[in-house]
Amino acid sequence: MVDAELVMAAARIHIVGGPGSGKTTLSIRLAQERGVEPFKLDDIAFDPSSGVAAPLAQRLSDVDSILAEPSWVTEGIYLGWTDRLFAEADVVIWLDLPMWVALTRKVPHHLRRTLAGGYPHAGMRNQLDHMRFMWRYYRSRAVADPTSEDDDKMTTRAATARVLMPLSAKVVRCQRASEVNALSIPIG
Repeated sequence: MVDAELVMAAARIHIVGGPGSGKTTLSIRLAQERGVEPFKLDDIAFDPSSGVAAPLAQRLSDVDSILAEPSWVTEGIYLGWTDRLFAEADVVIWLDLPMWVALTRKVPHHLRRTLAGGYPHAGMRNQLDHMRFMWRYYRSRAVADPTSEDDDKMTTRAATARVLMPLSAKVVRCQRASEVNALSIPIG
């Protein structure tokens, strides 16, 4: 059972998890409940229209801007350059759902965005690359330290678990969709 009361009382929330775990959906719900805009860290890490990685200095500056807000909800897979979000959050929600759940969400999501047009990661090659990344995230046991603060290639489920270990008092880990749903009021 997850600690929904801890989440409901939090003003600063960081959501972390693998691709397709539901981070964006949950962040939208929790941000609406708090009357704030959610921060999607993919949009900080990469230019949303081109998919080009943002420089580390820009990422860290954007994190500083988020931390200056009295209440915020952030979501992303990233470790390293997001350390301050983990540290300053009242609660960290780890969406640690099984890989098969993520795949059943991510493949249709990719197809919908590709067909809608304007998706910088459209196409079968990108889908296959993303599925390889998902496999590595969920299956790799690697917990090696990143080579730099923005070494996003080192992000795995095992590395996430290691980062969260010292924060265990404020981590809410969800391993089932029902646990995620219990964290917020469903949006009609």
